[in-house]
Amino acid sequence: MKKVLVVDDDIVMFRLFQVQVKRAGCDGYFFCDGKSALEQLEEIQPDLAVLDYNLPDLDGAELYKRIRDTAGLESIPIVFVTGSVQDEDLKAIKSLGADAVLSKPFSPRILQNLIKKLLNIG
Repeated sequence: MKKVLVVDDDIVMFRLFQVQVKRAGCDGYFFCDGKSALEQLEEIQPDLAVLDYNLPDLDGAELYKRIRDTAGLESIPIVFVTGSVQDEDLKAIKSLGADAVLSKPFSPRILQNLIKKLLNIG
């Protein structure tokens, strides 16, 4: 079964991710902060990462770089979610090389379909 790493500090979004990852037929690994996710990253070896761009301890750009620097995870799909809709913020996020960016709020169905598409499942 495909493994999805999710890092988001918003409890409502956290629950939405739990439901949609399960509905996509994947195992989910959920963290409220970047530091905790990084501590488990090598053990989990996710097939996909969904990251909040604005985390309290690490910004999304730093977390993205640390995932990319982890052996075996250099090319996994990474999706950013953000509450920021400012053009300059979206450009900065896209310039990192993420596979997708979702602006909050977004449809749960869109998230589920994106997970399936990026993981090439169902």
